[in-house]
Amino acid sequence: QFDAFADAPAGTEALAARLRARHRSDLPTAEQLADATHGARLRWLAEHHPLALVRARALLLLAAHRDARTRALVLRVLDSTEPVIVRAAALRATDGWRMDAGLARRVRRLADERDPRLAEPARKRLGRR
Repeated sequence: QFDAFADAPAGTEALAARLRARHRSDLPTAEQLADATHGARLRWLAEHHPLALVRARALLLLAAHRDARTRALVLRVLDSTEPVIVRAAALRATDGWRMDAGLARRVRRLADERDPRLAEPARKRLGRR
């Protein structure tokens, strides 16, 4: 039998179940998941989970993680053709980041997207520069 979580860090499947919650009040907070162990689980989910909703929620929760692996993942998602919900979550994950040239280039590209779920937050993010 195929195990979708075979290469995931221990505990990732349980965290994925929590991220599938129907109600926002049932979701874990970024503060609850701020340690490195949860960071690894969230990165795995953001990159590999089959549901866009889980990938997006994982990215939003990764905003509290400022390590290089998280940054690289978020930038890859911004450069990808992931569904809008996932790329919009990646954009929100950068809210606390310094706007360097690489991020600014990506955000400018998103500001030109046709979908307002990407374009509007990207324009707002650029206005904060």
